[in-house]
Amino acid sequence: MKLNISKDAPNSGEITLEKFFQFNIIGNKKSDNRHQIDTFNAICFKTEIDTFNAKIDCEVIFTDFGDAKGKDKAKISFSDRVRYFDEISILQQFWGKESYRNDNREDFITQCLIVFEIEPTEKDALIKDVELIYETLDKNSTLPLIINEDKDGVTPFILLPFSAKAHGGNKVRLEGDRSLKSLTILRDKIALGFWFQKTSNVVIKNQLNSDVINSEIIFNSKFKSPDFKIYYQIGNKVDLKKNLVSIKGGGDSSLDAEIVRVYSQSEITYFHDWAELGIYNSALLRLQNSTKVNKQISIEVKSVSSELLLEDVEATQSKEVHVFILSIFISVLISMGLDATRLASCDFTFFFPDIPIITESLIWLFVCGGFILKHLIYSKVYLIKENCKRVIKSLAVFVCFWVFCCFFIEKKMFTEWEDADILVLLGMKFSHWIQFFPLIDIVLSLYLFFSLIFYRYYEKNNRNKEHWFTKILKNFFGVR
Repeated sequence: MKLNISKDAPNSGEITLEKFFQFNIIGNKKSDNRHQIDTFNAICFKTEIDTFNAKIDCEVIFTDFGDAKGKDKAKISFSDRVRYFDEISILQQFWGKESYRNDNREDFITQCLIVFEIEPTEKDALIKDVELIYETLDKNSTLPLIINEDKDGVTPFILLPFSAKAHGGNKVRLEGDRSLKSLTILRDKIALGFWFQKTSNVVIKNQLNSDVINSEIIFNSKFKSPDFKIYYQIGNKVDLKKNLVSIKGGGDSSLDAEIVRVYSQSEITYFHDWAELGIYNSALLRLQNSTKVNKQISIEVKSVSSELLLEDVEATQSKEVHVFILSIFISVLISMGLDATRLASCDFTFFFPDIPIITESLIWLFVCGGFILKHLIYSKVYLIKENCKRVIKSLAVFVCFWVFCCFFIEKKMFTEWEDADILVLLGMKFSHWIQFFPLIDIVLSLYLFFSLIFYRYYEKNNRNKEHWFTKILKNFFGVR
């Protein structure tokens, strides 16, 4: 996920985000391996020179890792959520219990006199400003809010809600009403407020059985914010294994931060849309706003980059059960095949090829080890090309048939080749066609073994080397 924020107001000076609130909802995995991703962005801004003539463009980009090339820009839907500003009781939980909204202009004027400590002699000018504000917002059927939060570095301001507008491609344009330029006494106390939602269905990058969420917010001009919040919603059975946050400020300054878990969402009332998206039955994460983080962002912020490594706890436990069952199966299979009585039986050893130096016991161990490697493909511990995977699954059927024959089929049921028909290849003797199956499986297991080693190498080097070695990995071993 990426959010690019740029201003379209060259003479507006520095932009202050009085409130920046981003809420990212990572939906549960669907049957097609896709996740619904919803990002809600609340942006309240004012400029150093001319707030009402300024425009901000927000471009939201989701990356889909499910296409044939590995990744691509995903299709995104847009929804304006300006109505969230009507829910004053919900906003008071986040932006101060003293925050205020009223459709009565006289009451709003009284509140302005108290909060902003305006002199009684300036009341006439205040009344004119309030009248203009209500008339302007009436076009969008919205009302002004006074945001009043008891928090260090945050001063009270008047929030004027406006609708965000889709603006070509994945961009959203945020702009107010120029008629407000005639404001006088309240001019420097106003911020324009916008709230919008972007939704997409994507395949998330998977690394070592964990979903990797990369989120980036890039500011293409000089921005600062006294109140900057980022939240994530993940499944209740998903664990945050690892996270890394990097915040870049002015110059070359950079600061590391972290994502932490929130445990109190059941005590808070949320918007109806968020409830439908499962916020009460999910886990919440947030950017930890330390003193250093708040100080850096309140001076200048150029980008905030986050990487989250998410592990499905339920899926991990299920895999542990599968591994336990597989280990029991392999142990029993090995002990049955290495039984001395069985190895002395012609009915059992008939199905093994005659290979110099390599005994029937060693061949049996190779075949049993091959089952483990195949399990790594079936459980998607590592990935290879789909066409290679289909071939491997098909060949696995033959070795399963061979194992069945070793235990349950008697030698007399097969017609052994005559001495003149015995096939000799590289010193190996084959007196029946079924003896080819374990040899084919051993070759296949070696292929999988080297694929696994090369895949780990490929992952360790971040898949970013393009030379002859990695081309072999991709084309021959199917690593991706």
